[in-house]
Amino acid sequence: MLTPFGKEVRKLRLEREMRLMDMANSLNRSSAYLSAVETGRKPLPSGFEKEVARVINASNDELRRLVKAADQSRKSVGTSSLSKEKRQVVAEFARRIQDTDDHRVSEIDWDAELKKLLKSANGSQPFKRQRGALVAPQSYASLWNTAGKVRDILGVSDKTNVPIMELLEFVLPEVISDFFIDVCDPRDIDGDEARAIPSNNQILFREDVYEAACVDHGRARFTAAHELGHYVLHNQVSFARSSAGQPIYRDAEWQADVFAGALLMPPKCFSGSQELPRIAEACGVTTSAASHMQRLYKNKGVS
Repeated sequence: MLTPFGKEVRKLRLEREMRLMDMANSLNRSSAYLSAVETGRKPLPSGFEKEVARVINASNDELRRLVKAADQSRKSVGTSSLSKEKRQVVAEFARRIQDTDDHRVSEIDWDAELKKLLKSANGSQPFKRQRGALVAPQSYASLWNTAGKVRDILGVSDKTNVPIMELLEFVLPEVISDFFIDVCDPRDIDGDEARAIPSNNQILFREDVYEAACVDHGRARFTAAHELGHYVLHNQVSFARSSAGQPIYRDAEWQADVFAGALLMPPKCFSGSQELPRIAEACGVTTSAASHMQRLYKNKGVS
């Protein structure tokens, strides 16, 4: 979740249509570092609010708001919105700190200690998720229809090349006020490229995938659309693992792929006589993804 400082920074960034990556570059920090500060995974450095104010050319009032939000973030960490399990982790962390002398506290590798604590509390690595969750069945038609509705709601129904990262960074937060994207170090996502966390109104990206999507890398753009599919489709998922015996239309990963394909490559993209490489370039996807969608639409009699 975003800290008070993170919420204020995000608000100011949205007002300026400034991407997380752009602000991070202006601050000479990594995207993952800035995101970690905004979410409280890393402590807010002294004077960081003034650095942010400088790079966005903040007004005096905006600087005051940043300083106030920074003070709130440094003084406390809210737990009321956390699950029972997460509150137990916080309480255990506090107990361990209470028994540690001040000199030892200054030498602790907090990221490593938190990972150990989460592993002991949950029996798994942080951010670990099951793949192929078993979900309510959906057909190609229903998933394509949902993708079309999302295009309409987000105002891109007439776009050939859907600006997926602009939608996630600027447009969706206007529709869902608490929605945000988060960027993390590759070590903190256990090999995944990205992960949707609907309960937190959050999509988490591995840093290299986020930055590749920002510069219109086809595979990374599809990954972003895939996670948006999870966010839209799978707000209530039981997380029972799908197995070989289950029909494909009940697999969460398959559904997210079908949604992403239709979001980035609606049927109208294939209505002309253009060759696949040109279609792929126009839609901002890989040629293999465009080829798959072309065959799929043809097989389903969609044009």
